[in-house]
Amino acid sequence: MSTEVELRYNDHPDFNQSIDDEVGEINILGETFSPSAVLFELAQETYRIATTEYYEQAFERVLHKIGLDEPSAHPTLLFFPRYTIPPPKTPLRPTFSDPNRLFDP
Repeated sequence: MSTEVELRYNDHPDFNQSIDDEVGEINILGETFSPSAVLFELAQETYRIATTEYYEQAFERVLHKIGLDEPSAHPTLLFFPRYTIPPPKTPLRPTFSDPNRLFDP
């Protein structure tokens, strides 16, 4: 029995958009491809690692914005593990589209 959760491309639209914006469209012989889709299809382990790092950095930015740069800065944070990929189906998954916009005006 495998404990690994299936990685799905459409579960990470913010990450995908960030890769697409950073790299730009890929054009080969008149065909246009999404960089994030190419990464997902051709190098899923790299995609999984990069997605995990993206969400960890987003979490760090939120902590910084609210003045809790380290989990030890507030005892309650010790009970909340860092967000990792997978699992995309966890009920504790944020419902907002971009965690960086959480505290922006």
